[in-house]
Formats: sequence, structure tokens, C-alpha cells
Amino acid sequence: MSGKIRCFAVLGVMLACSLAVAAEVEEVESVNHKEPTKLKSDKAATPIPAKVDLASLQASTIEEEGLPDYPDYGGSADRDNYDSCDIGGCGDCDSGGCDSGGCGDCDSGGCGGGGCGDCDCSGCGCGGGYAAAFAPCDCTPGVVFYVDWLSWKLRYDTKYATSSTSVSGGTSRREQYVCTPRDHGIRVGLGYHFASCWDVTWNYTYFHTHASASSSAHGAGETLRLTGETPYLAPNSNLVNTAKMTGSFDYDVNDIEFGHRFCIDDRATARIFGGFRWAMIDTDLDLRYTYTRRYPAVGEAVGTERDALDQDAYGIRMGAEGRWYVTPRLSLFGRGAGSVLVRRRTLRQWETNDGTTYYSVGTSTGAATAVDVAAGISWTRGRWELSGAYELTAWQNILGNESSSDLVLDGFVLRLALNR
Repeated sequence: MSGKIRCFAVLGVMLACSLAVAAEVEEVESVNHKEPTKLKSDKAATPIPAKVDLASLQASTIEEEGLPDYPDYGGSADRDNYDSCDIGGCGDCDSGGCDSGGCGDCDSGGCGGGGCGDCDCSGCGCGGGYAAAFAPCDCTPGVVFYVDWLSWKLRYDTKYATSSTSVSGGTSRREQYVCTPRDHGIRVGLGYHFASCWDVTWNYTYFHTHASASSSAHGAGETLRLTGETPYLAPNSNLVNTAKMTGSFDYDVNDIEFGHRFCIDDRATARIFGGFRWAMIDTDLDLRYTYTRRYPAVGEAVGTERDALDQDAYGIRMGAEGRWYVTPRLSLFGRGAGSVLVRRRTLRQWETNDGTTYYSVGTSTGAATAVDVAAGISWTRGRWELSGAYELTAWQNILGNESSSDLVLDGFVLRLALNR
């Protein structure tokens, strides 16, 4: 009989110890055991308590007795939060936990099957801190598509005439330009992100603008002279009575990029890219003027001149971009790239003067460069991303105007993107 009692006593002690360890995961108030019969032995036996208060066995007591600490599952090492944020499902964090389905397993890249969502707690099973809630290094494969609305201005003014007015002590001159207004364009892009953090993207940019300007010589002492060579306007050396210039600008650019994204820290990522650029940049200038004809009879005549410049440029483009997360959804970004291209220029000219039309064509080949930069802010919600940025693109040695061969496009861009 005493052997059975001893067995029950040992089992009771083992059960009490097991429940004490389990108290770290689930709170247990108390467990009652029957009071065992006193042992019959010649030696005094250690009495077994009638009641074991498991609530008094705290984690600190277990630690002091040399039991192993619990491992850190990617979040805070504080065991007080062990059952809420560090085991993969954010628990009570942010009054509802992860809105996308829990953190899951981080070994597959990112936050398992749902992502951390709005969970702002430290940990969340994905490396701790902002890396969990922000997941900047998530390289989940998938398709990306975006559409950009462009509000750009062409910083390229075309000079077409010079007006002069006689004043006391000299002559006042004023240059006449065609100044283009701010206009709208579009950009579309399609790409694929690989699980290795590599990506390939194609985007197409279209922008068109046009403008016109006119001037005339008013009365005595005023003259109007056309800019550039107009050999068929002799013998009056480009002197005209009125002039009107209409200009249009077409910008078509295709870019194919291969990029790789990597982490800088818990809040920042960077991407380097390189690829191929094909640009088609065309200008069309149409000048209409009136002048006083001296031969064969005195009178007013009408003349026109049209310059059509078509350019194709091919080359390489390389750049980098960075992104810094202010919140899990809000981020700031910057981007810069440079291009080196070979351009082929074709200039066609038509001039009609006093009923006779003259035509000429010329081609040339040379080098052109381009630099484009952008900085903006982005907001992400699930698969959707909305961003706004200021962009500037500067081309060198791309046009053939007498005043300048460089042009600048700058303005604001609004993007709507669908990721994966």
C-alpha cells in the first residue's frame, strides 16, 4: 500500500512541475490534489503540500532555476510579448492584429501567407522592428503595371524674328520667340518582378505640345527681320512686314530596363537598373510671312517656310533609385539616370516665295546625351500604389535649331500602379 502512495506522490510532483512550465503559455489559476497519506517509514519524509499554487510560479523563478530561455522568433526578445507578436500572428497588436491574415512563415520571403498589414508591433515574425511591418525587402514575384499622367513644360523657345525700333540715340531691338505652354502627356509601363529581386520593365512615354506667335512692323522707324537664312527672300535681306510662326513638338521614348533591388536597412531600399533607350523626337516649324516685293512689280507678296526635323536616337541608359519608408504605407523616393545615344537627324525644308516652291533635305549623324531625375512621395494600399513626383529630363545635342540644340522637359507626374 505504501508503494502505491509513493507512486502517486511522485506523479503529483511531476504534474505540478509540468503545469508550472505551461503557465508561460497559458494562464492557469490553480490545480487541487488530494492530500496524500503520510509515509510509513523509519526515516522522516518530506511532506508534500496539499495545494500547489501555480500562479506563484512566475517566469522569473523558472529562469533563476536554470531552465532555458525561449528563442526569439524574429521579433522582440521581451517574453512579455511572446504570445502576441513574436510567433507569427501579431495577436493583439494594433487592436486587431494583421489585417491581411497574419505573419506566417518568414522563410519563404516576406511575411508568409498574408504580410504584416497594419501591424505596428515589433516582431511580427519577420525579423523585428520596421522590417516586419514595412517588409521593404519582400521580393514576391509578380506582374506590375502602371499609368502616369504627365504635366510637363518644354523649356525650348524657338526664335523666328527680330524687331527693331528707331529711338533717340539708337535702335531698340526685341527678339521674337515661340514659347510653348505647359501641356499633358502619358506614360505606360509593364514589367515583372522575380523572386530573386531582379525585375524587367518596359515603359513608353508620349508627350506632344504646340504653340504659335506673331509679330509685325508698325509704321515708320520699325523693321522686322526673319531669323536664319532665307536665301529666296532677296533682295530685301529677310525684311518682312508680318511674320507668324507655328511650332509643334512630338516626344516618343521607349525604355527597357533590367533592375535589381536590395535592402539598405529596415526602412530603406535601393534599386540599380540599366537597359536600352529608343527615342523619336520630332519638331515641325511653319513660318508664314508677308513682304514688299520689288521685282517684277512693287507690291505685297506672301511667303512660307517649313522646317521638319525628325530624329531617332538609340543607346544605353543606366541609373539608380532609392526609397525610404516613413510609415508602412507612406514612402519617399528619388531616381536618377543617364543615357548615351547615337542620333540620326533628318531635316526637310520647304520654302514658297512668290509662287515658287523650293525643297531641300539633309541628314546627319552624331552623339546625344540625356539626364533624367525625379523625386516624390508614394502611398501604398494592398496591391495598389499612388505616387506623385517632380521630374526633369535634359537632352544635349538633340535638336538643330540655330539658337540651341539642347532641350529640357520638366513638370509633375501622377502615377497609379498595380503590383502583382
